[in-house]
Amino acid sequence: SLDQKIVSRAAVDLQDLRLEATGAEETVGSKPVSLHCTIEENLVLEAAAEKLVLESLEVAVNGDRLLIEGVVESFRTNPRWEGKVWSEGFRPDLLVAIVPAAAKALPGELNFEGPLAMRLESAGTREAFDLKAHLDLEGMKIEYQDLFRKASGGKFSIGCEADKKGERVTVKDLELLLHTLALNASGELTLSETPHIGFLIETNPIVLEGWDTLCPSFAPYAPEG
Repeated sequence: SLDQKIVSRAAVDLQDLRLEATGAEETVGSKPVSLHCTIEENLVLEAAAEKLVLESLEVAVNGDRLLIEGVVESFRTNPRWEGKVWSEGFRPDLLVAIVPAAAKALPGELNFEGPLAMRLESAGTREAFDLKAHLDLEGMKIEYQDLFRKASGGKFSIGCEADKKGERVTVKDLELLLHTLALNASGELTLSETPHIGFLIETNPIVLEGWDTLCPSFAPYAPEG
């Protein structure tokens, strides 16, 4: 019933799916990307109670899965939410290949391929919420001009735990692992008309060997030590 409860169950299986650009969007010599895409969804909407429960949403592209679950309450008045998004391996380059808007939003010199593992959790309201996120990009190949070239298998991950209360954002822990760099940061940011920021950033002793491959612009300096 539209004014009480709506229960939705869906399963979509798209095999040998090919989407290609037309007209001005078409790239010379490009070939349409062939995909096997499945979508499974379980959802309950209680309109009168202003409650949306996403019991599960799974999107799989060529076997790589992205999963979402969560709940939103008081979505018309003062939204409160709790949810998470995770994947053991998902290829963002496949999505960019078939979503023109995503391709246009990225720098033209940026190239990437391969899977990333991710986990994102959040709960709260617009005024106060917490966030935990972790991205593992070890399986991805990433290149940006001659400034950054990471091969698949190279260590690269980002983790963050933070919360927002009113105008104050507290970063409890930010961790970056890249090649021989291990960086940790924590601090606060006040989102007022005159923003205030205070952070502590620490690293391990960074072994410089190999950075000339990761960042080719360093190569003329042959960094060591």
